[in-house]
Formats: sequence, C-alpha cells, structure tokens
Amino acid sequence: MWVVCLPVLALVGVLVLTGAWGALGVVYALVCVVIMAVMMLWMSHGTKRPTDRFEEHSQG
Repeated sequence: MWVVCLPVLALVGVLVLTGAWGALGVVYALVCVVIMAVMMLWMSHGTKRPTDRFEEHSQG
C-alpha cells in the first residue's frame, strides 16, 4: 500500500510546502491513504487466491 501512496504523499507534501495547495491538499492525501487501506482490507491483502473464494461459497 505504501508503494502506491508514497508518491501521492510526497507530491502533496511538496505542493503544500511551496504554497501551491493549502490544507485541502493534506485532506486529499489522507483520503487517498484511507481508500487504499480499505481496498487492501477488502482484498484480504491479496493472500486468498480466487479459487479459495469460490470454494468458500460452494461449501455452504
């Protein structure tokens, strides 16, 4: 997750420090991190194979 968010956080940090963006830029960066965290949790960190998901539903 950090590999994806790091460039966004760095870019927003530079833009905020140079004055090009205000506090809204920090909110944008935090929302990006939260969305990525939710996606990682939703995907179970990529540890389950697609076949595992089908087996769980078919065993009902």
